[in-house]
Amino acid sequence: PFFKTRYRSRSITKALESTLTSFNLFLRKRALMRLIKTFGLIPELIGRFPVLTYLEPLREEDLKRILMEPKNALIKQYLRLFELDDVKLTIEKEVYDFIVTKAVEFKLGARGLRSICEAILTDAMFELPSNNQKVFNVDLEYAKSKFEKSSLATLRVA
Repeated sequence: PFFKTRYRSRSITKALESTLTSFNLFLRKRALMRLIKTFGLIPELIGRFPVLTYLEPLREEDLKRILMEPKNALIKQYLRLFELDDVKLTIEKEVYDFIVTKAVEFKLGARGLRSICEAILTDAMFELPSNNQKVFNVDLEYAKSKFEKSSLATLRVA
């Protein structure tokens, strides 16, 4: 009875479609959920509806920030790991750009940053403590050579 008095002879889907045609997909979903809630459907059931979302790929600037800025950033973790073995690790800025470029090139995203860092730094993590080397500098040539030797270099872009 409520729907018929509010929308008379039109069905609820037609009424929703006519009121939401000017919204884009994101706004349409939010408005639809609000309308369904105002019609009396409990939030527990609304939460069961499938949700679609569309993500844009991360830009190089975003990946570089992920690599360096957070409290538990990858670079900070590697600096600490080398510090535990009494090795002072320094990484040149060009290496950060190289890591980010490879992550974008192979469409690996933020998770791929760790794989690329591992490909570059794993050998040094095992070899340097036994060589009693106290300072280790990662330059662009070193990073490129280690990356080319790794299995990541043979990936194909999806």
